[in-house]
Amino acid sequence: MKGISHHLAEKRKYLISIYIWYNLSNNKRQKLYQLSSLCLEATILEFFHQPGFLGTHANRFADITLMLMVLAAALFTIGFVLARKKQFMAHRVAQTTAAALNAIVVLWAMMLPFYKEIIQDFMGERPAYFYSVTSIHASIGLTAFVFGLFVTLRGNGLVPKKLKFKNYKPYMRVAYALYLAATLIGVLVYLVWYVFIPNPPVYV
Repeated sequence: MKGISHHLAEKRKYLISIYIWYNLSNNKRQKLYQLSSLCLEATILEFFHQPGFLGTHANRFADITLMLMVLAAALFTIGFVLARKKQFMAHRVAQTTAAALNAIVVLWAMMLPFYKEIIQDFMGERPAYFYSVTSIHASIGLTAFVFGLFVTLRGNGLVPKKLKFKNYKPYMRVAYALYLAATLIGVLVYLVWYVFIPNPPVYV
């Protein structure tokens, strides 16, 4: 009986909350939406701004970005090995997953920090190698992103006929080499930003 009573009490609370919600004016409802969005955004930012788990000066967001970047490189390597073993369907799945993950990392986690810390120089002047290593990584990473995305779309038959090519291997090898180079330099960028310099950036 206690269990049934508790269930009925919870259901009553739920129905009351629904009633209150539907009786709010549109203006109050909009303000409640805005307040909820701000609270959610603050919670997410607070989570990502906590100290990272790799033991450097980086926060969680930077450490998660590094792990995702390494994971994408590992998936590209798996896809490359599968292609050499002529397991082309598994190769396509691995490469497509890696390219999608890399695109998320680049668009979501790398462009804004580059703009703030390199172009705007948000936190003030830093050693010259901070800018040079990051700029080299950005150049190679952008090339790998664009070229690799094209090769992935070609592998899935999603490019116009004029852009299609029959000999897939050279393009795949170049894309793979670019991704690996971008990943290795990306690890160096992480070390420069959060280990070598005295005033590390605030990531995110």
